[in-house]
Amino acid sequence: MGNSDSNKKANPRVSVIIPTYNRAQLVNRAMQSVLNQTYEDFELIVVDDCSTDNTPEVVSNIGDKRIKYVRHTTNKGASASRNTGIRAARGELIGFLDSDDEWLPEKLQKQVNRFDSASVNVGLVYGGYVVVDDDTNTVVKEVYPDKRGYVFKDVLKMAGPTNPLTPLVRKECFDKVGFFDEDMRFGEDWEMWVRISQHYEFDFVSGSVGKYHVSRHQITRDSVSALEGLSKFRAKHHQILLENPAIFAHHLKWVGQRYLVDHNDYAKARSYLVQAVRVNPLEAHLYIHLLATYAVPRFYRAILKTGFMFCLRRYVAIARQSR
Repeated sequence: MGNSDSNKKANPRVSVIIPTYNRAQLVNRAMQSVLNQTYEDFELIVVDDCSTDNTPEVVSNIGDKRIKYVRHTTNKGASASRNTGIRAARGELIGFLDSDDEWLPEKLQKQVNRFDSASVNVGLVYGGYVVVDDDTNTVVKEVYPDKRGYVFKDVLKMAGPTNPLTPLVRKECFDKVGFFDEDMRFGEDWEMWVRISQHYEFDFVSGSVGKYHVSRHQITRDSVSALEGLSKFRAKHHQILLENPAIFAHHLKWVGQRYLVDHNDYAKARSYLVQAVRVNPLEAHLYIHLLATYAVPRFYRAILKTGFMFCLRRYVAIARQSR
């Protein structure tokens, strides 16, 4: 009995998982942002996905006893790396950090405190973050959470947490819903949050808890990957989407717009907008978007690229609230 209690106390409350591949020049920043947390009861599991650079040396040079280094013998992808970390984790709460991003110092403390005061039905606590343009080293966007409780439909619509930067998750969630889908190379984190939100409540802490780094090259690459990831998501969760036609149509419209904005592919855009209309034929605005691709195609693409539609929707929402 004494040994059991001792082992239980020896386990950290939180396990932090950093998957990395050939980011020796960045992984130190990510690791230091974890080691600098004001909350200290954690272990840091770095999963090296068979890097060919000097990542092993960078990790070993830090020399902190809270770090556990695990290396794949072959490259398996981010999902497999996160799953390796989950299997090795000893904490009851698990956080994820990509090796090119970073946390703010009070992230874990805020989220652990929220878990301590939350219902046992809460399986995930997330927070806000800032988007940093690495090409200009400027903050280009701030994302703040506003969804809590049973938020399955919000998450399905990509209105909740969609990346791995901020969520802190009860380890029991993975026992319930399984591990990250290793066949998905993009959106696998959001797909996980969708599965968790079917069984658990979500909660959030106020303010930013991390920095999400992007570059122009990454944005272009991610557009292609996002379309592939959404295609796999639709195939995997087709029945759920059919049961939520408004959300299904939203997905299809978004994909069509991405083909238009990022790839100048009007045929693909129209094809997906037609599918959206068929899925949710009573939604009038879908016909407007489809008609615009024929009547004013260049103008429609231009306003999408500038974010005019987003700004207009936001203005209308504010105007309605002020009535």
